[in-house]
Amino acid sequence: MIYTSRFSNPELSSGNYTVVGIVRGLPRFKLKYERAGNIIDIAPPRELFNIYDRDEFTPPYMEHLDRLGVERISAQLRKYTELGKDVVLCCYEDVRKPNEWCHRLVFASWWMKRTGQVIPELKDDSPVKGVKKKTVEEPEIKQEELNFSEEKPPAVVEEKLLVKAIYSLWHDENGWQGGDMYYQVDRATGKKARIADAVALDLLAQGKAELLKDDDSKAKIRLVLSRDPANKAFWVDRKGNEREMDIESAVEMLKNGKARVQHITLE
Repeated sequence: MIYTSRFSNPELSSGNYTVVGIVRGLPRFKLKYERAGNIIDIAPPRELFNIYDRDEFTPPYMEHLDRLGVERISAQLRKYTELGKDVVLCCYEDVRKPNEWCHRLVFASWWMKRTGQVIPELKDDSPVKGVKKKTVEEPEIKQEELNFSEEKPPAVVEEKLLVKAIYSLWHDENGWQGGDMYYQVDRATGKKARIADAVALDLLAQGKAELLKDDDSKAKIRLVLSRDPANKAFWVDRKGNEREMDIESAVEMLKNGKARVQHITLE
């Protein structure tokens, strides 16, 4: 049997499944199970990354799958089904949330149309984050609606996840290097929790997260300026410790908006 699901479904840690990614960016967060592989053919082409409307996304994605063909995809799936366990094709989205969908559901719909075989969504009994518990009056979402409904669910106003990108610096044999580290921010408390780069970028690309950039997100640099060529720069880390860096790297980061001047000393 083949199912679809999300990488974070706790059911996958039971050991009863062969878990296979169908994504272009594999999880950087730690999985509580072994991933058997990744079928990149089922992942959406890069030109579809910025299409967030299911009706707009579905035709070109199905055309992509038709170009590959059932035979080619079937051969790749067979490699995993022959291992003896039920296969679960995974991406990131929690499709139990109102108005949530992802390419794995569109793939399941395409597969049913081309082969007549149903690929259901694997059971996921964990709490749905960010969604209030259902009351008795609210209708239950049926399993088949997750997979094969061609209609868009009713529009729901949902607050986007707040993601903060903090520019981090490090020094190695190639000199000073830098890059963003991503954190999920609680809107109420402002507390930060580290989130995997791939997950943050995926959420931002799909318009499900809002990027927070402010002065505190940038690297802090202290400059010591003099009348001779002995200008110096120091990187100030989050604990207030200083490390000397070359003035050219510091100026380049300041010009690119990746750092801010914390203090200037004139000699």
